Amino acid sequence: MKLIKIDSIEKKDHPLDYKRYYNAKAVFESVMDSVEEIPIQIMIEHTPLGPTKVDIELKTHPKAGPILMATKQIKEKVMQMDKEGVFD
Repeated sequence: MKLIKIDSIEKKDHPLDYKRYYNAKAVFESVMDSVEEIPIQIMIEHTPLGPTKVDIELKTHPKAGPILMATKQIKEKVMQMDKEGVFD
């Protein structure tokens, strides 16, 4: 299972400035070349000591592939996209 992209990103209102919440869809390609969209919730938190913390909640389980691998790929992609300014 390979993460292709994260799209349909929608920001959710949150009263705390250092936390940002988003709803999105993670698009995966499985070994059998089928494409699967998984709805996700993303939380990006800027901690007081500097590093950024990313939490992912999968709204549905992937049909093919382990959940841990999917979550790790999504977190890495979200961190990269956040550095590029996509989540501002």
